[in-house]
Amino acid sequence: MLSEEEEEKEEEEGEEEEYAREALQDQEALRREQKELASVEADRRLKRIARAGKEWKRTMGRKVDMEGELCLFACCS
Repeated sequence: MLSEEEEEKEEEEGEEEEYAREALQDQEALRREQKELASVEADRRLKRIARAGKEWKRTMGRKVDMEGELCLFACCS
């Protein structure tokens, strides 16, 4: 049998362990949420880059490609 002091001590330790367990769970949930937000932001940035690349290709890329082909034909002839 445990004395009252020992029982109180064990009860306090149990409460501290429960608090620590809850804190770890909260930290894990926060990390998962931050990863999801980072993933969403990364997707947005990649889509923006892709749109900029398509816009460049539509406006400038074709001209550059045509000039390069003309240069190749002139050099090979």
